[in-house]
Amino acid sequence: MLRAAARSLVDLLTAEGRLRRDHRLYDRRTFALIDRVLPVDGAAVDVGCHEGAVLRRILRRAPRGKHVAFEPLPAYAARLRSEFPGVEVRET
Repeated sequence: MLRAAARSLVDLLTAEGRLRRDHRLYDRRTFALIDRVLPVDGAAVDVGCHEGAVLRRILRRAPRGKHVAFEPLPAYAARLRSEFPGVEVRET
């Protein structure tokens, strides 16, 4: 019983670590794409903005652009509105 529980924990931690690694790779690729194609005055949409990591990169790259962020979770959407007043945040 204890051995099975320990194995389940190792599997969970390994899967979680793999998910984190995959997420970091996705972010790096997304940031590279933003840096490559978004002009300084370009417009961008962040769908599933969550905590705003990608939106921050968008704003750094295109500070003069018009941007829209979609975030369905009310608490996150409110925080995004507060942190990014120049961005249209839609809660859908």
